[in-house]
Amino acid sequence: MTARLSGIVPALLLACALFPEPTEAQVLRRVVDSLELDGRAVYEFRARSDRMVEVAARAADGSAEVISAAIWPDSAETWTSALSSELAANSRRGGSDEHVLQETLLAARSDTAPGAFVLFVSDTAFAQIGVTVTTDEIQRFVRLLNSAASVARHLTAREFAALVPLRLTEVEPVGSTQQLPYPKALRGMRVPGEVRARFVVNSLGRVQPGTLKILYSTHPEFGQAVRSGSRSFRFLPATVNGRPVSRAVMQTFIFKM
Repeated sequence: MTARLSGIVPALLLACALFPEPTEAQVLRRVVDSLELDGRAVYEFRARSDRMVEVAARAADGSAEVISAAIWPDSAETWTSALSSELAANSRRGGSDEHVLQETLLAARSDTAPGAFVLFVSDTAFAQIGVTVTTDEIQRFVRLLNSAASVARHLTAREFAALVPLRLTEVEPVGSTQQLPYPKALRGMRVPGEVRARFVVNSLGRVQPGTLKILYSTHPEFGQAVRSGSRSFRFLPATVNGRPVSRAVMQTFIFKM
């Protein structure tokens, strides 16, 4: 075993020497979008050339500014998925009081504003900016963070270095492929239904197998109807500078008799 490893270790050292980890000074950043909460804070969503994403937050009066630690795109999408589920549960009882992402983003239920959240962005020195946000505002924050994660995954090194504007398009449904039939098992009850789901739309405009997650459903039959129907969903995929890319999306489905 030792003889075999002895040939591998020098090769690994050589690979590290030829392809060193980029230093912070070497990391290129592209601003994907920004979100201004009137009179409170401005958030800037940045994609990084090391395939990470970061959020810069600035108090609206200019009194403070923080930049989050680097965030893995997968971690960002997991956090936003959990947060979207919490938003869907906001009108119901239960749910988690707070959602933390790598000790750099925190969304917590507001103690003073029912139905609202307090959103904190912290830097690596634990300085932070926090504001109370509405459901609509935090949903916009989630969407822009996911866009930055998508850009970090797909932008080429040349595009990071170039000073050309980013051209981004969002996922768009095609026709009526998301209009699902009312479940036969519930037709006698004639109750309305609602399902909130998260899934990845791949570059072909299809739901990526294994990615669909039901975040909220008023009845299991409605959730199953979405699962079964997802195989026929068709979308125009998101694009980055004209190239189709995969993008995580959240969608609400309404069922009526």
